[in-house]
Parts: sequence; structure tokens; C-alpha cells
Amino acid sequence: MRLLPLAAVLLFAPLSGRCEDVSPELKARAAPLFVHLGKEIHEARDPYAAKAFLDRGDSHDLLRKADPEAFDRLFEEASQLVDLHRAVNDHMDASTDGYPLLDRPADLMLWRRKYADFKDERTLASALLEWDTLAPDLRTALAAAGHKKDRWGATSFGSRSDALEAALSPAVARIKGSVARSPAEAQALHAQAGKLWPYLDKDVKAELSQHLERTDAAAAALADAQQRLGKNPDPALAAKLAEARASGNVTDMLGKLGSLFDGMNVRNEAVERAGPGRADQRLRDEERSALADMLETGVRREIAGTKVGDRLLKMYEKEPFNLVVRPMPPGTMGQYTGHDNVLAVSEDLLLKMARQEGKTAQDLLKGEMFDKVLKATLSTIVHEAVHQEQNVWRRDKKLPYWDVVEHEIEAKSLEAAFVLEKSAQDPKGYGKFMAENQKSSILVREGAAIAQMLARSPKTFRMAIQADYYPSEISIEANAAGAYDNEMLVSMNAAVRAELKRRQALAPAERQRLEASAAPRLDGRYTREQWNAAILGVQAETLERMAENQRKAIETRTTGRADVPRIYSAYRERDAESANLTAGVLAALPVPGKDGAWPVAHGTKVKAVPPPPGGGGGGGRR
Repeated sequence: MRLLPLAAVLLFAPLSGRCEDVSPELKARAAPLFVHLGKEIHEARDPYAAKAFLDRGDSHDLLRKADPEAFDRLFEEASQLVDLHRAVNDHMDASTDGYPLLDRPADLMLWRRKYADFKDERTLASALLEWDTLAPDLRTALAAAGHKKDRWGATSFGSRSDALEAALSPAVARIKGSVARSPAEAQALHAQAGKLWPYLDKDVKAELSQHLERTDAAAAALADAQQRLGKNPDPALAAKLAEARASGNVTDMLGKLGSLFDGMNVRNEAVERAGPGRADQRLRDEERSALADMLETGVRREIAGTKVGDRLLKMYEKEPFNLVVRPMPPGTMGQYTGHDNVLAVSEDLLLKMARQEGKTAQDLLKGEMFDKVLKATLSTIVHEAVHQEQNVWRRDKKLPYWDVVEHEIEAKSLEAAFVLEKSAQDPKGYGKFMAENQKSSILVREGAAIAQMLARSPKTFRMAIQADYYPSEISIEANAAGAYDNEMLVSMNAAVRAELKRRQALAPAERQRLEASAAPRLDGRYTREQWNAAILGVQAETLERMAENQRKAIETRTTGRADVPRIYSAYRERDAESANLTAGVLAALPVPGKDGAWPVAHGTKVKAVPPPPGGGGGGGRR
């Protein structure tokens, strides 16, 4: 019922196209509406009224003409409230530190009781990183870093998140630098990582997961080698085993184990799956190009006839399909890059598939092995093609780039919908392959997992992806709110200019000494405190360029505020269209049966825990 007063005002307020200019009449007619909206949004902080306001795009232009500053304040806070409401109600990301309620976690708890349907207060307190909800080990780590319970309650969420990330960094580094020489030691590393897991961002989790997979493989391979060598081993092989066991890092250990098993003339699947492979087991440039051409032809054929595939093929009637195969960072399956319009697939993961099947790199281009590569990469290529489609959409609509989590939800939803529909169309071929080859390739495993997750619950699917990509990618509402907020940029610009002014006051010899030791640029991720310290050691030319770029960004963002409602509506419309396409695919699917149709009843468990509102973190690729 909270919607009725605002909806009635918006419906009956006579703001029509007759009032094109900013006239006294327009201002007078809009004034009571601004008063009412201010009470609903600024004072009551009603998220339902805020959503009704955001959704009434037909009134936005005239309201902003009547009072641009008042409208911008309303749109910014309405976006914050809708975003925050989803954070505590629908497990959706909130955004960055700086929302008024996020600065005072205790106030957020009171607000939740009034407006949020999410009833588990303990879970929300945990998401807000309240001191008493943290595990004892975490409280110990924070205390060792100088954080105390009595001061924690007054700390904003962003500062809590930064403090916890810094406090956990040594523990994360210890795990990533560890090796396991037995399955028991490998399990101990899993247990250590499990304690940290809920508080780590997606990229750190991906790095840890890969390391743990490799330590598991090394530990299992050591045990296998010991058993095969027996009590009276060949001295040369025994020496190789001892050398592998003594290795101080897992990559070196897996390499030595690979050499050992080669000497024994025995295949070990764990080493083949996780190990570095032989130096000669690579593709030449011409082979990469040929494989990419074969994949492009195969992808066009295989996705045709599916709802998602046909939509992508319609794009490729006008846009280039620049598919490449190339080495990629660990944990990256594929990537679309807009600056060069290239869709890439990981060569390393394809080589792992070949090694695990006892094939060479060149076999990837042949017969049955290529057919497996094509099936394994289909879902990843569909995913990245959706990102290309988003790039084309922004270009054609003349929209700025907003790093919205809804774009990742769209890519994963359509990827999962494609896997499900393709499996239903070809249960004996593609469906059977995806069901039976999840151990052989992470490409298959990930594609199967998200398909199973979508089939079980589309709503939980969205929640899980929002949590997984939080906080590196934030919601449409969070981006809209952030488009109005220049405070951080203004503050950073002031800090850079103050540092330049300080240097100008130094003696010439001191300035020269500082420049000689200064870094040419800033690399990596920083908290605000770390950034403030880092700019003290950066070259003056870099700081001057940074200050000018910041000034231009502030100017652009300020003049661009008038366009925020249009941008917001366009992003929301795209999200709704893709959700409808996904729903249409799911509605048309047959019920899976025993005849080889897609097995949606098993697979990766869905973790539906709300992410904490706010905070910081890095991004990542699929």
C-alpha cells in the first residue's frame, strides 16, 4: 500500500508535453510533487516509493526541467534505496561505501526492520561484518592489526571490508604459497581456506581454487607414485620422487612428478590435468589461427536453431566474429575485449584437455578431439558473444559503459539457457557430452554447473551470480546512484593537487631526489588510505596527468547527470528483455527423463547467501 500516494501523485500531476520550457507554471505545478517525493524518499527512505519513482520514466524529463538539482538528489537517493533494499531483501549487491545508511550499520538494521522482507537479522548482521558475527580467528586477525570491538561498531561498512581484506591477506598468501605432500595435508589447506571463503572476493577465490586444485593433484600423484614404486624402487626413479616431494612450490612439484611418470611410462590423470605440461606441447601461431577458424565455423553451425544462438547469429550478420585461441591468465576460460572487438578462448585449457586424453596439441585440430573441443567451448563462446552483443548495443544506443552486474547475469543466463536448450535438442550428442565430461574440462564443468543452477531456480540463479560477482560489478541502480556522486573524485583530485603543491615548495635538490626514486605509475588495487600514501611516491608528470584526467572526469560526470534517467531506463529494459528470453527457453524445455535428456537434478550446490552491502574489490573475467 505504500505505493499508492506516490503513484497517485505521478499519475494525476498534470505534467505533460505542453510544458516544454522552464516556466513559472511548470515550477509551481512541480513544487508539491517534489515536496511529496522528498518526504517519501529523503525522509521516510521508502524503497517502494523510490522504485515507483524510478519506473516512471515518462515524468523524468519535465521534473528535471522544473528543478534539476532537486531531481538529481531524488534520483540518486532513490537509486541507492532500491539497490540497498535488494541487498538485504533479494541478495543483491549494494555498491560502494558512501550510502548514508551504510555509513551507520546500526541505522541500516532499523531500516531493514521497517522495509525489508528479509527476516534473518543474524544473516544481515553477518553480511555487515558486525564484530560478534565474525569467526574467532578473524577477530584475532583484526585485533592483531589494531582493530578493537569498541571502535568497530562506529566503523562504516567500507572501512570494515577494507580492514578485513587487509587482515586476511597474510593468511591467503600463506595458503597460496603452501604445498601438500599427502591427501591429509591437502584437506588441511581446504579447511584453512574454508574459514576465509565467505569474506573473499571472486578473484581471490578463483586464485585459491586453482591453487587448491593443484595441491590436491600433487598430493594424490605423490601417493600414486609411492605406491607404484613399491618397497624396492629403481634408485633413479626413487631419487626423482624424493626431488618432487622436496619441492617448495606446487608448479615445480607437478613438473617433477610429470617427469617421474614419464620415466615410469605411466599416465597420471591428476598431473596431466593440473600440471604445466611439456614445453613442446604448445600450438604454433598458424595452428592457433586454424583452430580458431574451425571453431568459428563449428560454432555458427551448432548454435543455429536455438533461441539464444539465433539472436547471436543475427548480430553476426552485421558484426565481425573475431574468434581467437590464445594463452590466457590462470582461471580465465574466455574473454571478450571491446577495444579490439576480439573474442578469445583459453589455449591453456584446451591443451589440458588434450593432455588428459593422452593427445598432442596438434590433435586438437583433428576429428574426434576437435569435436570435443567444439562441444566444450560452445557455452563459453556463447557467454562471451553476449558480452560482444552488449558492446554493440551500447554503441548503437549511444550509451556509456556501466559495469553492471546485470550484464554478467544476462551472459550467464543466456549461456545456461543455451546449454539447456541445446542439450534438449541433442540429448544423445551434446547433452550426453556435457553430462559425462565434467571431470575432463573446467569449460564443461562450469557450463554444466550454471545450466543446472538455472534449471533448478532462476531466482536463486540471479542471487548466486550477484553474490559471486559482488562487489566488482554492481547493479544498475548502484551505477545510477554513482553517476551523481563526484565526492570521491573531487577528494582524490584535491589530494593529487595538494601533493603537487607540496613538491613545488621543496628545494630543487630534494625534488630531484624524489623524482629519481618515484614510480612512473600506480599499479594494483588500493584502499583510499593506501592510495593516499601511494601518490607520495609517484612521478610528478604522472600526478599532473592524473589531476587533469580527474578534472575532466568530474566535468563530464557533472554535465552528464541530465542523461542518467535515460541511461538507467535503457539498461533496465535490456535486463528485462533478456530475462524474458531466458524464461521463454525454460518454459519450452521438456521434462528431463532417462533417455539422455539434460540431467538438471544434480550438480553444484547453490550458495544463496546475501553479499554484504558496499565494500571494495577487483573485477575479473570468466
